[in-house]
Amino acid sequence: MNSKLPEAKRKVFGLLMESLLALRRENKEVLWSSMVKDTMKRKKPSFNEAYHGYRTFSELLEDAQKEGLLELDTDKRSRTYVVTRFGAALDTPPPEALPARKRPPRRRRSGSRRRSAAPDNGASPQGMIEVRIEERRDEDGGAPQEPQPESETPGRRRSRAPAETDGA
Repeated sequence: MNSKLPEAKRKVFGLLMESLLALRRENKEVLWSSMVKDTMKRKKPSFNEAYHGYRTFSELLEDAQKEGLLELDTDKRSRTYVVTRFGAALDTPPPEALPARKRPPRRRRSGSRRRSAAPDNGASPQGMIEVRIEERRDEDGGAPQEPQPESETPGRRRSRAPAETDGA
């Protein structure tokens, strides 16, 4: 960091860089400004950009970009700032300046093709589970049991009605 910066700016930029490094360690692909600010507040709960002389967090990020600490881009949908590069990554050319590396075409595994229709040979498709429904019969193997109304079910008691009281 630039040693000519005031102490307050050096502190806030130090916290900013620590937060960006922490997000990189968490393998965050896109570093939205809101994520960066949340991380800064987790690291230092009393953080407030106004204390450091910035009206908005975006203003703080813009100042950090002017100082050469990070590179910003704007998200196309939300139009908020996204940190694209920072720290040592600024020493390398941006990804769009690097020659494009052609990737080899992806190959399918031989057995991974999807079948468009179920087989007509009567066999069940792979992964299907056969479900059998059996009727419940009484103990001597007779006809299926009918569910009995609750009042006639042996072993169960009906709940009592609340006791009536004389409201005198």
